[in-house]
Amino acid sequence: GDAVALAWSSQLTTLVKSTWWVKDGRFGVWEGLGCCGFQTMDITYQGSHSLLALFPELQQTQMRMSAGFQRDDGRIPHFFTPDLLHVDNGFDRVDMNPQFVMLVCRDYLWTGDRQYLQDMWPNVQRAIKSISLLDSDGDGLPDTDTRRNTYDQWDFKGAPSYIGSLWIGALLAGIRMARDLGDTESEALYRRVHGMAVKSFDAKLF
Repeated sequence: GDAVALAWSSQLTTLVKSTWWVKDGRFGVWEGLGCCGFQTMDITYQGSHSLLALFPELQQTQMRMSAGFQRDDGRIPHFFTPDLLHVDNGFDRVDMNPQFVMLVCRDYLWTGDRQYLQDMWPNVQRAIKSISLLDSDGDGLPDTDTRRNTYDQWDFKGAPSYIGSLWIGALLAGIRMARDLGDTESEALYRRVHGMAVKSFDAKLF
C-alpha cells in the first residue's frame, strides 16, 4: 500500500546523487552529507528499499561485498572506507549482524533469487551464531558486549530492547530462510532460540 510505496520512493534522490558504481562491478551508497562511508549496514537496513525495488542486482552486490569482509568470528563490517575495497573497524557494532540477516532475507523474498540465498546462507549462519554467543545467561537474548550500536553516542549495556528486537527479527528471518533451503537442523535451532528470546523479551523488557 501507501506505506510500501513511500518507503521505496522516498530515497530516489539519494539513489541518483549518492551512489558509486565502478567498472569492476562494485557498487555502494554513500551514507550521508559529509559522512561516513559506503554500504553502511545500518543505513542500508533503513534506506535501501528504492534500490531493491528498482535495481535489485545492485543491492545484492552491496550485500555480497559486506559478506566478503565478514570476520572469522561472524561479525559483519559497519561500512566501506575510503573506497569499495576496504572496511572500517566497526565490527564491534552489535546490530550489524541481525540487520545483515534480515536484509538477506528481505532481498531474497523480494527477488525470489534462490541462488543468492544459497550463496549468502553460510554468512547468515555465521552472523547468527556470532550474536548467539553474546547470550551469557541462556535466556535467548544478547546481553554481553552490546555497547556499540547505530546510536553512535549512546552506549548500551545488558540486554537492550533495541538489540533484542533486532535479534528476534533476525531469528525469524533465519527460520524462514532455513525452511526454504530445507536446512531442518538450523530451522529447529533458530525456532528454539526464538521461543526463549520472545519469552525473555516479554518478561524482562516490558
